[in-house]
Amino acid sequence: MLRQARELLRAVGYGSDEGPFVELGIGLDFGEAYVGNIGQRALYDFTAVGDVVNTASRLQGQAAGGEIVISGRVAFGLASAPGAREELALKGKSERESAYRVSV
Repeated sequence: MLRQARELLRAVGYGSDEGPFVELGIGLDFGEAYVGNIGQRALYDFTAVGDVVNTASRLQGQAAGGEIVISGRVAFGLASAPGAREELALKGKSERESAYRVSV
């Protein structure tokens, strides 16, 4: 996931001489989500829902342009910590979440 996120940031121009053509920050979390068509027959929306989706969205909201903010759950699966750990207060969460801020 982290490699793909870095590739996405490079694809929009982070790390290049020209710079990005769009401001983009990324939030990553790992867990169970429900994916499928939601809504009524006349207006289905294919989407993902669940706490992991909300957490990733909140982490993305904490990311500056060119940054990836990953949850502690994602970092746990990596061979080594990608940066300094920080505790973030995220909307909708009663406790602070462990996260890591990564640049391209």
